[in-house]
Amino acid sequence: MELYAPRILGDCIGMDTEMKDQQEGNASEKAVDPLFVESVRKAFTVLDALNEVQQPMTLVQISEHSGLGRSSVQRFVHTLREMGFLRQDPKTKAYILTPKILSYSRTFFSSDALCTRAEPFLRALALETGETVNLSELNGSDIIYTIRFPSIHSVSVNLAIGARLPAFNTASGRAILATMPRDQAQAVLSASDRRQWTPTTKTDLAVLLAELDAIERKGFSLSDQEAFLGDISVAAPVIGHDGKCSAAVNIAVPTPRWTKELVVSDLMPKVVETAARISQEIGSG
Repeated sequence: MELYAPRILGDCIGMDTEMKDQQEGNASEKAVDPLFVESVRKAFTVLDALNEVQQPMTLVQISEHSGLGRSSVQRFVHTLREMGFLRQDPKTKAYILTPKILSYSRTFFSSDALCTRAEPFLRALALETGETVNLSELNGSDIIYTIRFPSIHSVSVNLAIGARLPAFNTASGRAILATMPRDQAQAVLSASDRRQWTPTTKTDLAVLLAELDAIERKGFSLSDQEAFLGDISVAAPVIGHDGKCSAAVNIAVPTPRWTKELVVSDLMPKVVETAARISQEIGSG
């Protein structure tokens, strides 16, 4: 049996942990939302742990990273494995996600109206510039890359679709935040882990809020090596049919080939125009 099998004392600890998890879950369900299913949240917490670490993890490691008791993790991992979402290495006993998880991303891309309508415009922008073109959406205090056309040149940062980055220090993230009421944007920034990614990263809340005001006036956002050294990014917001920003278009280029001034003069107008055309497309129905 490859599941976690602790000794008698461990069993007792596991039972206590499981009971505590259930009690906390029940209390959370009653206090917050009677329709909220705590066990579903925990199952996704296990998947999130594997997704964030991006390498095989043992039951103990999943427990430590997720904050769930080992008994709970054992049960959720077993269930997810039986459903085909996880597989276990027979030698290391560590678990990884299976390709089955990709079927959900395929469905997302084929059914999401924004991605479907934005894709031709982003492809055209990538072909015109030869640089990396992205579409990003806000998720919590992060942005997630939903469409990405890599540059034909060498790049300083190689990200994939589904990658997450903080909103506070990325051009796309700030382009989206600048369209929001300031109290909402401030709440997102306050919830962010505003650590110093590079020497040029802006982390002060007041400075960031002033930056959002400037972005709103200009209509575009610029990040000069604030997320990664050697990477300059310019972004513009995509406005949905409801008048709210749903995403941002950005181009990312390396500093050996580009300066901030050249990005603003040569790439910014193209990014702003593409974002406006996508906004018009999704706003038309």
